[in-house]
Amino acid sequence: MKNLLKSISKSRFVLYFLSFIIFCLCIFYAIEEIITTLDIEKLGTVLNKNFFSIFLTSILFATSHIFFSLAWKHLINNDSIDFSSKNSVTWHSYSQIFKYLPGPFLQHLGRHGIGLRMGIKNKILVQSAVLDLIISSLSAVPYSFTAIIYFYFYTNIFAIVLLPLTALLIFYLIKFFLSKFSSNAHISFIYFFISQFILLVAFFVLNYFLDIINLDLTTLIMTSMIYILAWLIGMLTVGVPAGIGVREAVMIYFLNNLLNQNEVIILVILMRAVCIIGDLIAYMYSIKSINKLLKI
Repeated sequence: MKNLLKSISKSRFVLYFLSFIIFCLCIFYAIEEIITTLDIEKLGTVLNKNFFSIFLTSILFATSHIFFSLAWKHLINNDSIDFSSKNSVTWHSYSQIFKYLPGPFLQHLGRHGIGLRMGIKNKILVQSAVLDLIISSLSAVPYSFTAIIYFYFYTNIFAIVLLPLTALLIFYLIKFFLSKFSSNAHISFIYFFISQFILLVAFFVLNYFLDIINLDLTTLIMTSMIYILAWLIGMLTVGVPAGIGVREAVMIYFLNNLLNQNEVIILVILMRAVCIIGDLIAYMYSIKSINKLLKI
């Protein structure tokens, strides 16, 4: 048992160390690009002209939490527990704000703490958190894989066919391998997949309304998928608050081949603003109901 604990401890140390290295490389790369490229005057002009579009995109981003929470609801509900959709949205939206603190999976720990106060067994909470991480990551794979194929091989038709095929394959893999842990794992994947689609649409809308960017529809869609790839890598980089620096570096790296560098930097900054505002909107909604949920 002691050897097992030592092995786990070493694995965690390696994971945190690698994540720290990735974070440092990404944050230095992103900061260097921003300092050397950003036209602050142009950023101010874009903000003034597109304030409503940014706010609208933030509201759209906030709605993704509804589907993320419904996905998680299907993982935690069982014969003895049956949360309503409203309670699940409240619980999830409130706890996700903790991801802005430095540390590994703090939004899941926040969710875990609320669950314990509600009298839910530790085993159920841990299992749902692990499944949440696995399935939410897998739900981003079809979008991310499709975007990578497109950007490296520039094949529109193949990329469009690849997305549903990859999603269908992952759906059946989850149904086959994870059903013994949760009979609703494949249903949860569908909700996570929809959540990722909403994030993609939010990025698409922001791109579409900005005056600085002029892309054809296909490229705009594929560009939006890059945000899902950035989201995935940011989430898997353990301990980085809300993937800050990592998401930006991934988007800058891929989008620099398509857009003017200054346009990329402005887009990356605005999308981070949309994420923060969207998360705050979801959090403000949950504050009204969280005390009632905890019966305080």
